[in-house]
Amino acid sequence: MGYAIIYHVNRININMNPEKQNNMPIESLGYYSMDMEQKTPEEREIILDQMLEAVFSSEAAVKINEGNNGVILELDTTDLPAEVRDYFLTDLEDEGDDDDKIAVKLLKIYTGTEGRKEYELQKKARNILKAEDIEGVKVPKPRKFRELEINNDDVAKHLESLGVKIGKDRIVEIIAMDLVAGQDLATIMYEAYVKNHEADFKAMYPDLELESYLEQINIDALIDLVHKMSGIKSKYNNLDNSPAAVQERAQIAKAISQGIAYKSVLDKKHASGLLEAVNALHAQGLYHRDLHPRNVMVDNDGNLEIIDFGLAKEIDPKNSLEVKSVYVAGPESSYLSDQGIINIAQQLAKTEADLKVEQRISRLGDPETLLNRLAARKPEIWQDFIKDINDNQDIGRILGLYENKFGGTNDHKVRVALLLEISKQNKKSEVIDFLKATIEKENERKKEYRSDFLINQYQSLLDFLS
Repeated sequence: MGYAIIYHVNRININMNPEKQNNMPIESLGYYSMDMEQKTPEEREIILDQMLEAVFSSEAAVKINEGNNGVILELDTTDLPAEVRDYFLTDLEDEGDDDDKIAVKLLKIYTGTEGRKEYELQKKARNILKAEDIEGVKVPKPRKFRELEINNDDVAKHLESLGVKIGKDRIVEIIAMDLVAGQDLATIMYEAYVKNHEADFKAMYPDLELESYLEQINIDALIDLVHKMSGIKSKYNNLDNSPAAVQERAQIAKAISQGIAYKSVLDKKHASGLLEAVNALHAQGLYHRDLHPRNVMVDNDGNLEIIDFGLAKEIDPKNSLEVKSVYVAGPESSYLSDQGIINIAQQLAKTEADLKVEQRISRLGDPETLLNRLAARKPEIWQDFIKDINDNQDIGRILGLYENKFGGTNDHKVRVALLLEISKQNKKSEVIDFLKATIEKENERKKEYRSDFLINQYQSLLDFLS
């Protein structure tokens, strides 16, 4: 079954229950089934506009969501009369397109004058990422931009009943693009949060089964659930795109991501690929400026897809003033920085092993930097230190001698740094044995004499070397 969706990409939820509508019977489109080859180009354009009006009001199109600038319709093209479907889909193909005939389309209807700019910037973004050949990160292919004048009063009323704001000029803009079938990152995050706090869910809803409940609710209900569970209070509506609302959503997303840290919610290749993709776009002067978790999809093939370029801006990447002001919306407001989604993705990709590494680094400090500083500050002593290591001197003796020479008496950080360097000089097994013996010896000492800090430091280094 082929689908197209007309949408505003603040949010997509393919599993959402469609809203019931009183649409025109599909048979009412039958009178458009005519020999298009006999028509002039002007007549074809008129007929296509009539087709689009009719399609949007038919039972083939079902509203499933809405955004700040338009509505989201699910369009089942297989329900259309054959001649209408073939002409409809063929017209939306780019000329010279080498892809197979498009069976799945994504259309966006919204009022305003920014449609063509969004279409062009999305096309450029897609081409940039294709040229860079970034693994696992894409932009949906935009197929066609079209302005449509709504002449039929019944169609206008129907679209307005769905949430499309028909202006006095009665013009709406349509962007046709490839459908992204999957889940947005926000849905993945929120579901992971609920599952990671199942005990809290059970305390709130003892009679509900978690998995089945998550399958039944839509994204809005899911967001409300997580806000209740986490104690987050939101001031703004989900469809509010004001700077304050955007910043609030960014802060909430950050808080939620921290609540599911080290749980491998996202693959590491996704986090690194997203960083690479954003850097590639910025290098070409293209800034998304609305890159929050709802605008990053994970498709059914496991790829990330960056969507909704409605607030995107193209600047001269060599102009420092333009770069500095790219996120400035006004004296008291700003657009969302693209860096925020990278930080969230990196947080979501962390594993329990990453947590252990971070804890080790916290305990050890930065021994590599300290080693470089010691070698640069006292090069002659450093050379003697390396020579004694290679002469197979006793590790305890080396530490006692050079810890004092490097001015780090009773400084555990200097001692750990020296041990790390000794391990690098083909002495890893000897250092591991030394650490184990020292830890055991310290643990046997009376509590008032034992150095727990040294034990923690040595244990962290032992974990690192092991």
